[in-house]
Amino acid sequence: MSNYQTDEAIFMIDDGRKMTVKACVCTDVGRVRNNNEDNYLLRDRINGDQVLSAMESDTVEEDEWTGWQCYGVFDGMGGGEKGEWASLTAASLMRDAFCVSPLLTQTRSDIDELVAETYMRINGLIVNEQSRSGVYGTTATAVCCDGAQFKVYHAGDSRAYLKRGKDLYCLTQDQTLSAMKLEMGLYEEGDPKIERDKHLLTVYLGCDDTGDKLAPQRSEWTVLEDGDMLMICSDGLYDMVSDTAISRILGEAEDPADAAGTLCDLALAAGGYDNVTCMVLAFTQDGKIPD
Repeated sequence: MSNYQTDEAIFMIDDGRKMTVKACVCTDVGRVRNNNEDNYLLRDRINGDQVLSAMESDTVEEDEWTGWQCYGVFDGMGGGEKGEWASLTAASLMRDAFCVSPLLTQTRSDIDELVAETYMRINGLIVNEQSRSGVYGTTATAVCCDGAQFKVYHAGDSRAYLKRGKDLYCLTQDQTLSAMKLEMGLYEEGDPKIERDKHLLTVYLGCDDTGDKLAPQRSEWTVLEDGDMLMICSDGLYDMVSDTAISRILGEAEDPADAAGTLCDLALAAGGYDNVTCMVLAFTQDGKIPD
């Protein structure tokens, strides 16, 4: 049974405007795997906090914020408890970075530095564990926002999407062997070897045993608009659900919980061959309802 958590916060923006973000994350072990190696950060909560059934959705009362918040999805690799530990470590340390002390006066550069330092710390902890028990790690796709703007920090093959009006934009590039070979011209679109290599990660937290070569992606800073929706997901979602279906469901959903639940259900109905995690954030300005 899928686990859900929902959240609502109001950001007080410098020019006096308010931006409300409603969010929901849905995660499921899938139809094949025995354990869930995915984790997430929903502002101040992670999947390791508690297990919630679909009938016991946990809702946080709305809060007012003037600082930075972080949302993310982390897909562990290595099998069993190794992958679970890696993704939980990433989610926990990202939560600590943004929630232990209020981030009220941080600049964009401060946030860039904070995320980079935290990713390197996570990477180092995982590398240390690998010396005792084999190779494993986690993807990390995090969105940091202050109600007026957002930026994506990405390592691996989880993804972040922006739904703005009728358009859907994928904000991340998969850091996989097939993506690298396509970019180098070694593969052409439609090559059957793409399928073989598409989930062999070239970058992930835990990949850099030297401590100085980790290369996560960063998006540009993007100004939030009334009605924007962001979706962060693991590959267990987008492998099973097309971009066309993602765009349609985000556009038709009445709220983030409806969108996240419907998308997870579609992934499971299509086979659920991997763990599935989907987080949807909906932004409205001054309490306005998106068209």
